[in-house]
Amino acid sequence: MISKNEKQTELEFGKGDICIAGGYYKDKDDKNVGLVTFINQKPREIGQEGITKANQEHKVGDFPVIMTFTKSESIDVVIDQLKQAKAEMTGEQEKPTSIKFDITKTDVFKTMSDYIGKLLNDERISNEIRCEWFNKLMNDVSGLSDYIEVDKEA
Repeated sequence: MISKNEKQTELEFGKGDICIAGGYYKDKDDKNVGLVTFINQKPREIGQEGITKANQEHKVGDFPVIMTFTKSESIDVVIDQLKQAKAEMTGEQEKPTSIKFDITKTDVFKTMSDYIGKLLNDERISNEIRCEWFNKLMNDVSGLSDYIEVDKEA
């Protein structure tokens, strides 16, 4: 079910009540833009054809939630994150796309150094994901001050 509140839109999957359709449209420069649409429907068996049929033309504005992609690599990132969510949900670990660590149980700087080392050296992780992680890490550095105790007498 697709539900909205003032802060976010939630897509709750698992009941067959969200129709998902993929396709494309041409932008103003006549380039293909990938598109995935989501719309509420009556519940049905998961994976069964929904209210949006293949080879039908639709208006983008008919859908409450759409994902657009101007680069196919971005689709790969979404697919990887969906696979990671599935792996964590089911207890499987297909390939690492996230690294968990508890910075409250060890030296913050050593943990950050280890994390960055894993990030830069793990050949199983794509460069795009490495960049995404690194950007998230840099954005979160300001929050690390909550975990750092400064020795004022040193």
